[in-house]
Amino acid sequence: MENRLEKKHYYFLICIFLFYGLWAMIQPVNAGPDESMRYSICQYILNHGSLPHGADPEIMNWTWGQSYAFTPILAYMLCAIPMKIVSLFTSNAHYLWLGARMMNVVLAVGTIYLTIKIGRILFKEERWQWLFIIFVGCLPQFAFIFTYVNNDGLALFSCAFIVYAWLSGFKDQWSYRSCTLLAVGLAVCALSYYNAYGFILVSIFIFIGSMIHFHPKQWFKPLMIKGLYISTLALLLAGWWFIRNYLLYDGDFIGMSTSNYYAELYAADQFKPSLIASPSNLNMSLWEMLISKQWLLIFLTSFIARFGGMMIFPPLWFYPIWGIVICVGMIGCFYKIKEILFSKEFIKSLFNWGMLIALIIPNFLNLYYSYFNDFQPQGRYSMPMIIPLAYFIVLGTQYLLERFKWKKHYVIIMSSTCIFTLMYSLFFIIIPYYY
Repeated sequence: MENRLEKKHYYFLICIFLFYGLWAMIQPVNAGPDESMRYSICQYILNHGSLPHGADPEIMNWTWGQSYAFTPILAYMLCAIPMKIVSLFTSNAHYLWLGARMMNVVLAVGTIYLTIKIGRILFKEERWQWLFIIFVGCLPQFAFIFTYVNNDGLALFSCAFIVYAWLSGFKDQWSYRSCTLLAVGLAVCALSYYNAYGFILVSIFIFIGSMIHFHPKQWFKPLMIKGLYISTLALLLAGWWFIRNYLLYDGDFIGMSTSNYYAELYAADQFKPSLIASPSNLNMSLWEMLISKQWLLIFLTSFIARFGGMMIFPPLWFYPIWGIVICVGMIGCFYKIKEILFSKEFIKSLFNWGMLIALIIPNFLNLYYSYFNDFQPQGRYSMPMIIPLAYFIVLGTQYLLERFKWKKHYVIIMSSTCIFTLMYSLFFIIIPYYY
């Protein structure tokens, strides 16, 4: 699909790499949520050249009675690559940790590269393309996620990859190139983080709907052939992990039941799954959790910017700035809801429905986990919705301001302000906090 980037896009990507990289270097070790637990898996892979059992004492956290090795660890396998390169020159623990972080910085550049390509397809005018790109790349919490060791970054990369594959499939009516792109995206998503799995579900809906549209009279055969091709390739690329889990954990493909089993055995009493005081166990209503326990407030603020272990706060004026951008877009979407979801162009309507479902699912999973398992109102758990959210925000803003002459000024002002919040986050929050 012809969608070449211009020089200014590459300059932007270079700036992203340098800025995110500087942020990753400045933060001390264990600056992100559970980073030490995640890094221990990278260290294990580097030391042993193999993947650990989830309950290996070398990577277990005895407070929680479990490790992150029960869940997909492709992100940590990738982080071990630059660690191995660094280890050829030094055994310094700080530089090894930094090497692991740099893989996430590279994934950030890849995610924003795909975001640029997606924006250039979705929006004709350059101003809207840049608002889309800046909303994603300059959201402070998005940036923070890519500056420490985690699997969130790989999940976000896979979501962007999948959306690009959808658009490629629409363009060439699902050539084998586009089918391959989708299969690779699905495999990476499956090996990243469970909260991104909504994109796998939506991809089925998108692929079947578009194939029937492209082949209205004889859709069954091409649908089955190409659907089988995508499924087979995705299973070949990702299936090994789930087979490994099945063999290692007595039939537990996902690994979560086994993880809970070990947590029940070894976790401190207050962190055992059966004893965690979740809102559901406390007979609290969903409304009480959202409002009385301030789940909604914490979620919204941490989706925009809350750093470290959720304890490093930006100034309060951060939130109205991003709130204006989001609210203007949402108002525009509600204003044009019929045109967005029930367009005369079937593919456009299909894509918009897919993006809406992909936006909703991570939030549903986030809510479900907090209510029934462990109260964790963190915006990063909903971050896989960033591409769909940015799309609807820009689409709604475009609809709302299309009649106003000052729309160009709005985009320039808001884009510049969003960039400023990102710069402020590093130079006036992170650096002063740690140094």
